[in-house]
Amino acid sequence: MTTIAYKDGVMAADSGVWDNGRLVTEAVKIIRLRSGGLFGAAGDSDHRGIVKLVGGIRSPARLPSKKDLEETREEVNAILVLPGGEVFAVFNALEGMSGNHSEWRGGIECIHEGMYAVGSGGDIAMGALAVGASLVEAVWAACRYDCYTRPPVRSVGLHESEEDEE
Repeated sequence: MTTIAYKDGVMAADSGVWDNGRLVTEAVKIIRLRSGGLFGAAGDSDHRGIVKLVGGIRSPARLPSKKDLEETREEVNAILVLPGGEVFAVFNALEGMSGNHSEWRGGIECIHEGMYAVGSGGDIAMGALAVGASLVEAVWAACRYDCYTRPPVRSVGLHESEEDEE
């Protein structure tokens, strides 16, 4: 329950952390990877296994397999931006929970459009971006209309060393 969005070399995210419909804390949701790339995630708040998988990747040829993602057993809906600017949707979820049978389903998909958003406010942010809003304006729109997206909005540039707060 969050909003993470990416456009033109910048990733932005809200700050609210929710549990069972309650705001429990604030957090920085964008990680600068050791490769120099960016990772912003909605879902479980602990993504250490997935960050370990993607943290050093500099080339799309080195992306982890579907099996590697699934083996982390971490639920995530994320945006991965490699140091060269390539953008990927990263997802992993427990599915098919009928009876005693369930499976992890994960994957990484290339995003060619140049902008992308995930999380509970992701559709709102994508709509705002599609009609010309800036990245930060798009996440603010999600803050306004998605009850699980909350300011402050933080943004991080792919090739910047500082974080901006709006």
